[in-house]
Amino acid sequence: TLRDLYHSHSARAFRFHRAILVFDVLTLGFIVLTSFVPRTEVIEALDYLIGSLIALELLARIVASPARGREFLRLSTWTDLVVVGSF
Repeated sequence: TLRDLYHSHSARAFRFHRAILVFDVLTLGFIVLTSFVPRTEVIEALDYLIGSLIALELLARIVASPARGREFLRLSTWTDLVVVGSF
């Protein structure tokens, strides 16, 4: 199922990719907006939640990859690892 979501051209895969894109845009908005407000417990909890979701998506992408080792040659993989570490 993961391989189909990440690598097929079905309508379901398209919706999945769109959902990931929306999540990424919302995450960027969260980062920008929370950089201007004091840190609170709610913001900290959301940081951990978002970081966990990004880590899960990264793990799913690696599991779905036909060449898992090659995933670590991609800039997006290293970017996600840095983002997860920062959250």
